[in-house]
Amino acid sequence: MSRVNEVMDSTSNRVTGCLKGIGLLITVVIMILPAVVGSLNKRLVPDFPDENEVYQWAMKLDRSFAELFDRITGIEMLNKNYMKLSSKKKLIPLDGTTLVENMSRALADALKKKMDALQRLVDQAEDAVQNYTYDPEIERDDVHWVSMKSFMENDPRLVYDKKFRKGVNKSYSAVHIPLEIYEGYPEILNGLKWSAALDPIFRKNAEEDKNLMWQYFGSQVGFMRTFPANKWKTANPELPDLYDVRRRPWYVHGSSSPKDMLILLDTSGSMHGQNMEIMKIAAKSLLNTLGVNDFVNVAWFSEKAGWVTCFKTFVQANRRNKRVFFNGIDALKDGDMASLSIGLEFAFKELKKFQEKKEDWEGAECHQVIMVFTDGGTEESWDVIEKWNKKKKIRIFLYAVGPHILPYATLKDIACASKGYFTAIPSMGAIRTKIQEYVKVLSRPMVLEGEKLFEWTNFYMDVMSDRMLTTVTLPVYNNTFNGKNQSIVGVMGVDVTDQELRKMEPKAQLGPGGYSFCTDHDGYIVFHPGLPTQVDYLDDPPHYDLTDVEINNKDIIY
Repeated sequence: MSRVNEVMDSTSNRVTGCLKGIGLLITVVIMILPAVVGSLNKRLVPDFPDENEVYQWAMKLDRSFAELFDRITGIEMLNKNYMKLSSKKKLIPLDGTTLVENMSRALADALKKKMDALQRLVDQAEDAVQNYTYDPEIERDDVHWVSMKSFMENDPRLVYDKKFRKGVNKSYSAVHIPLEIYEGYPEILNGLKWSAALDPIFRKNAEEDKNLMWQYFGSQVGFMRTFPANKWKTANPELPDLYDVRRRPWYVHGSSSPKDMLILLDTSGSMHGQNMEIMKIAAKSLLNTLGVNDFVNVAWFSEKAGWVTCFKTFVQANRRNKRVFFNGIDALKDGDMASLSIGLEFAFKELKKFQEKKEDWEGAECHQVIMVFTDGGTEESWDVIEKWNKKKKIRIFLYAVGPHILPYATLKDIACASKGYFTAIPSMGAIRTKIQEYVKVLSRPMVLEGEKLFEWTNFYMDVMSDRMLTTVTLPVYNNTFNGKNQSIVGVMGVDVTDQELRKMEPKAQLGPGGYSFCTDHDGYIVFHPGLPTQVDYLDDPPHYDLTDVEINNKDIIY
């Protein structure tokens, strides 16, 4: 194999000096390899080619590629013509490795500045929370804050800024509160009061890094504080503002640990009508709280249990897989009697099977959770729980859905006994807020351990400036009472545009036929000139791999 590697290195050196013709070269490789593999398959194992024969194949392939490349690109003729002009002029092959390393260092330096700015904000936020005394009697007039929705068109308080592509005020931050949250709640007002201490750090960060974009804090209670202050906008002003910071992918990534999740849906006859519709929307809302670090599957149960889609194991919670789940959930029908024991046993078995048979790259290696949606019931499932979850490694969360919920005392006992959580969703309007309750529970281990990791999202459409950007986040913990409060306060984020990252690209060396791209550790594109622009800012970031943007395939479902 070492001799083959030497041959491949030789081939690589021949093609490094020119970018044109690469596409054809790859096409030729794709055409030749099936023939080679086919010939190998026809051989019996005792006649498998030896090292010398493979070496001869490689040498022949090397000569063929070199001749084809020279003929198509004219690189040798071009080099000779340069040599005729002057003995000092010649074509110098580009060192691709050096270009990548230089760009990587430039990107690392730029991103390090963003992470340093983010860390300063988190430190300030945690100090502010720890030193703040909660006031249950706080009134609206006790807190000074500016709503992003209060700015008018051509507001004199805002000055157009080319970097942000809109009017901003760099003196202070502004706040967005979701439509369904009353701004006079004590939790909101207390959060707005202590988080005002972030403004000095916001301004300091902006002064130290002129390329710094939006800085913001998303609170666990629902408000978002953004710097610099600017006017809020929605994709369609005629529709209600459905933005909730707690549902944004960057917030989800930063607020909870990765998890293997099985969503269990009650499809018995009692779920007919409104209960079924509430459950479907709630299940899809729950899926929207998951990110690419989570693995998930969805099952139904009544007298039997089974998967709602063709997925027979846990899959990554990316945008494409979520759409498959959405279609499967929409197709569910009600009928038969409900057996929670059958549903839970199915869930426990599948989680155990996944842990035993998964590949190294599969699974979250952290939380294992079962999320049950039902309209209530009195069936006790302690025998199943004792058999499969005696050590309580799997948390069970139960959602009782519908306006006329059956008795649910047993459901609460099951949730509490398995270190989970119980909540009721009586109506459509309660889904968005109630579905988030599990995050508080799963974030507690992170707070106790003091675990913090910088998380980077894929590029997505910025609601405030209509451009593609990525967000780096860190969680903010409540360290009151010596860290025993076990709560996450929210998530801090800083944005980076794709334009800033592409400024590091060595365009002069690459020429008009070359470009750079970046992938994350999951293999998804971070930036690429062929990456489609996200249309709706409420959508998840697009999860494309290299074949999605390099190959035109109309059958791909995004």
